[in-house]
Amino acid sequence: MTIALAAHDVFKIYEGKDQRTDVVALRGVNVELHAGEFVSIIGPSGSGKTTLISVLGGLIRPTAGTIFIRGTTITSLQTNQLVQFRREHIGFVFQISNLVPMLTLQENVMLPMKVAGKKGLKKRTQELLSAVGLKERRKHKPAQLSGGELQRAAIACALANDPEILLGDEITGELDTTTSQEVMDYLKDLNKERGLAMLVVTHNEQIANQADRILRIKDGSVLTQRLRDETSTEELYEISVKGRITIPEELRRQVGLERLVEFRTSSKGDHLKLYPSSVKSPPIVTKEPIKASEKICPVCSRTVPQQIIYCIHCGNKIN
Repeated sequence: MTIALAAHDVFKIYEGKDQRTDVVALRGVNVELHAGEFVSIIGPSGSGKTTLISVLGGLIRPTAGTIFIRGTTITSLQTNQLVQFRREHIGFVFQISNLVPMLTLQENVMLPMKVAGKKGLKKRTQELLSAVGLKERRKHKPAQLSGGELQRAAIACALANDPEILLGDEITGELDTTTSQEVMDYLKDLNKERGLAMLVVTHNEQIANQADRILRIKDGSVLTQRLRDETSTEELYEISVKGRITIPEELRRQVGLERLVEFRTSSKGDHLKLYPSSVKSPPIVTKEPIKASEKICPVCSRTVPQQIIYCIHCGNKIN
């Protein structure tokens, strides 16, 4: 399958007054999204969902890591290049629709196409409004639309420039259950009919379970992924391109794992299962004596400044 978007070892750190007040929003995130795939990201408030969707879409720049979209390394683009790239390849839908209140629905849909210098605006606008069931409401302003109509209008605006990727942040967060499902049904139809790659952030399990894959995020790290399979409750743990695997702390406690574990493996088809076979104390590997101003990360065994709370090499929280 064609990869529409890929993120490798992405970190986002919001700097405070000093290193102790820094907020690590994303910790070495690795994500892939394929053409025509619908992926949901779920996690508690403050887990980094909105930051992740903003970084992947080029709305904010990561502190470290690389993001590829359709073969272009967007993390290397200049600001003006990034703005143009987003306009042509990515559509955004947020919890609160960003429609211009003084413009009609028709004018709102035309706006992104005008900015991009597109032609045939009226025909394209009619097609989009018909597709979202709002053709008869084209001359209405946002204040005259219902919540579901506003979100469908926002989707039409996001699709105006025919993007390959649609990124959504709590799209149904302000909608009732019935309207939420109507919006999701429309998005799923777009996903299949147009081959649109979709990545949607939500805290709603019912919405998340409609995706092809579900990524679970906590404390800025993607912990597990689960394929849509109502007969299975298994969680899949991803191994990054650098061979790293993150196992949630609560799961490590449940099975009695210490800091370093040896695994035996069992493979069946394209699945690999890991079974802990023995536990060891982590090795301390340093080329030079540890200075009084330094300490060792228990995960990667590298030295970091004493005042650091999160390892600058692997992102692990150091007690």
